[in-house]
Amino acid sequence: CTCTCTSTRYQSSSTCGQKIAALRQCAAAWSCVSSTNSLHAMNAALALDQGFRDHHTGAGHPESPARYVAVTKALQEAGLVHQMQPLDIRDATDDEIQLCHPKGYLSVVKAHIEAGASTLSTGDTQISAQSLVVARRAVGSVLNAVDLAFAGKVKRSFCAVRPPGHHARPAQGMGFCLFNNIAIGARHAQR
Repeated sequence: CTCTCTSTRYQSSSTCGQKIAALRQCAAAWSCVSSTNSLHAMNAALALDQGFRDHHTGAGHPESPARYVAVTKALQEAGLVHQMQPLDIRDATDDEIQLCHPKGYLSVVKAHIEAGASTLSTGDTQISAQSLVVARRAVGSVLNAVDLAFAGKVKRSFCAVRPPGHHARPAQGMGFCLFNNIAIGARHAQR
């Protein structure tokens, strides 16, 4: 039994419902693995925090708090939440974010949020009053996952974070992402 989280079918799913169905299949795959070994024994960590729902993108936006609720529900229904090691949630620092994003871009994000803007001027990314706080926690969670892996404490982590963090460019929010959590995590791993 293997996890299909990263299968082409999951990544190319066109609707939220299809993505949630694929996530449930992924969770079922993890459950299959855990039927003979507990996930704690396999060193798996999970980043979940209700605060990730505080990034509001507006009515009808596809990247919404409802997605986080659906992911959490799928993980709970599969019995994974209690089988995995909780991953500490923390805020990333400016210096950590600047591993991939220039100071000027971080200043733009801060200014737009403080001004009450609903969209970053750099791209298609919706923002709200709590977006920076939530995005810092998303990055910090990924960095904690990297640290646990390098310390040999986990073999894998699942970071159920919002806003997503894999499309943003160095000086541009993009694809609903304020920061590129994945790239920052990779830079952090290189240090």
